[in-house]
Amino acid sequence: MTLLPNDESSHNFNMNSSASSLEKSLIEGIAPRGPDYQAKTSHSFQTRTAASSNVAPIPDSFETEEITQVASISLSVPSWNLNLYASVLHMRGKELTPQPYTVQGKSSKQGNGCKYSFCWNGECYSHDPINGRDMYDVAKEEETVSDTALVMALLTDALEREEDGGDINVHKGVLRKCDAVAQVLRHVYGEYSFILHSCPNDTDKDRGCVYFGRDPFGRRSLLMTNTNAVNDDGTLEPLDSFVLSSVGLNMETTGCHQLEEIPAGRVYCLDLNTGNLSFIHIRTNERISKMDERLSQIVMKQFVQEPDLPQHLVEAAERLHFYLDQAVRRRVINAPVPNGEDDQASVAVLFSGGVDSVVLAALCHDHVPSNQPIDLINVAFASKATSSKQIKDPYSLSPDRQAALLSFQEMQMRWPDRKWRFIAVNVDYDEVLKMEKLICSLIAPLTSTMDFNIGTAFWFASRGRGVEVQSVDDSGIQGSIHLRFAGQRSSKSSNEGNDVVASQISKCSTQGCKRKPQHGCSFSACKFCCSCYQRPINQYLGGKANVCQIHNCEKGSKKKNTGGGMVKQSKTQDQQPQKPKTVYASNARVVIVGIGADEQMAGYGRHRKTYNRGGYDALREELRMEKQRIWTRNLGRDDRCISYHGKESRFPFLDDDVVAYLNSLDVTQLCDMTKPEGLGDKMILRLVAENIGVSHCSGLVKRAIQFGSRIAKCSDVDRFGSSRKASGSAKHGTSIPK
Repeated sequence: MTLLPNDESSHNFNMNSSASSLEKSLIEGIAPRGPDYQAKTSHSFQTRTAASSNVAPIPDSFETEEITQVASISLSVPSWNLNLYASVLHMRGKELTPQPYTVQGKSSKQGNGCKYSFCWNGECYSHDPINGRDMYDVAKEEETVSDTALVMALLTDALEREEDGGDINVHKGVLRKCDAVAQVLRHVYGEYSFILHSCPNDTDKDRGCVYFGRDPFGRRSLLMTNTNAVNDDGTLEPLDSFVLSSVGLNMETTGCHQLEEIPAGRVYCLDLNTGNLSFIHIRTNERISKMDERLSQIVMKQFVQEPDLPQHLVEAAERLHFYLDQAVRRRVINAPVPNGEDDQASVAVLFSGGVDSVVLAALCHDHVPSNQPIDLINVAFASKATSSKQIKDPYSLSPDRQAALLSFQEMQMRWPDRKWRFIAVNVDYDEVLKMEKLICSLIAPLTSTMDFNIGTAFWFASRGRGVEVQSVDDSGIQGSIHLRFAGQRSSKSSNEGNDVVASQISKCSTQGCKRKPQHGCSFSACKFCCSCYQRPINQYLGGKANVCQIHNCEKGSKKKNTGGGMVKQSKTQDQQPQKPKTVYASNARVVIVGIGADEQMAGYGRHRKTYNRGGYDALREELRMEKQRIWTRNLGRDDRCISYHGKESRFPFLDDDVVAYLNSLDVTQLCDMTKPEGLGDKMILRLVAENIGVSHCSGLVKRAIQFGSRIAKCSDVDRFGSSRKASGSAKHGTSIPK
């Protein structure tokens, strides 16, 4: 959306050059996000008089949720243009719903009806009963409906109720409507951002308002003109234009202020009568009581009760499995199947092989039609500076690639009737440099090296273009296994205060096995199960891999150093014909992403350090801060990078019910930091993984995507000369001063 002075009345804004440049940049920026339909609506209005640049105060008698005023737009120019731009990715309903979605409201008692223009970016998975309308849940519907029309109907109902109230004070009436919008969105559950223009038929009395905002977790991107400019006396500097956009724009050529991320969980109100910009919080509902009522009527899957696990932890994991299963169902049911070739997947999972992505992929299996494949997309990076010439496949050194292949094979064995399509996205760093300018524009206004690395990983992964791996045996991976399992100490860190002792792991990691593991085993397994784990690894390595030194009893084998580890040299290995690699690009529009698990269940390494420093009390406070700032650290950036390819990211771990349930648990029900990495962190989720039949991933130690995919390694060597000299907080493209 753009709000700009009309070129005929503005003396400091060149409409023919700057405004057209802004429009071009905005249209080109949002077009890839919605390739199915693009449109624009325009509205011009005249100011009543030359308005003062001072901010109009909020009426003292205004009784509603707290309204906060943040900025003002100077309406001293008499003529203005308000333009709405939309690009649509058709995901719901049989027919595409054009946007901006325009409806004519009913006339009020004063005879002054409104026209509403709505831009909706997201998903309404469910809503509570509102204003006489029944509860809605997409998981219970046989056919999907357009959620754009669904949410618009809820909002117009609420706004027209306020219109019928007949408030004489126009400014006060606008603020009441802002509160009404926030009250509706309080009962809408899903990932979204939106813009709603309310334009009265009689603009002489009321020039209307623009409402906009993001969901309480900020799962969809929305940027606005920076409102932090102040005058010398400390008062807000009035803006001479205003821009809203789902993507970052090059504002230097437009004469407008730079864009900033809109804080999550707010409904903003831009009053076109006064120029005031205010917001009200979307108060989240207390959902636990309603959730408990549903659980009392449902028979949940009973998990295996382990003798060394407390009953309350097992029960917590059972409930998490239920809520997470429902969250996945809402996000994959009736997902659109791409047109074109047969055997297309409707759902793709960004698949690192860790417990987060494996659990989500396994739950997808229960709700995606059995005749459809599920794409498992794994990304890995390599560069000449970070690869050994002796390694034929440098991407095999990626820890995420190795973990993903191990989990991929387990899923093939666990659910052989499902076609799991593993797509190995191999990215040479030279290609990253070619896309660097584009990726920097997508992560903006973020600028750090860490943001660039993570954004790059998501951009290439969601593009989904790579090599299809039919089975682990033909993956062609060489080199050592760069995986860390529970109880295995890092070569870079001693984990002070958490030395692993044999008594901490009292049973084999294989579900159902009663034998005791050998202390120091890479898999925390007994000798028999360890050999079972190593056998498939040896097959795709093409020889004997020294994965577990404790149980690797074979002696006398001729070894050859491959640069990444020790692999048995096969006499016929180089003579065997190589199978042709199948290049494949995933067209699935629904992309399942595991963001949110680590922040809520203490999955990061810094959480263990916090526990070591201050115990569970310090960890509780750390997790509380994590949840509050997740929208600033991840979601807007990741949404912009993924949606560039005409795909939609969906976050089951950030489902409203899942978040509410995890918030209701004490930290001791989420993790057990007395146990080693890969076992105690996210313990509740690891129990879910074991009980749904994916146990290999349940013992893997967490690696962030920038490290697991090795993009940080490539980028750090390129920018700083080595990983040790790198700083994730440094501005991308700048080196640390020597």
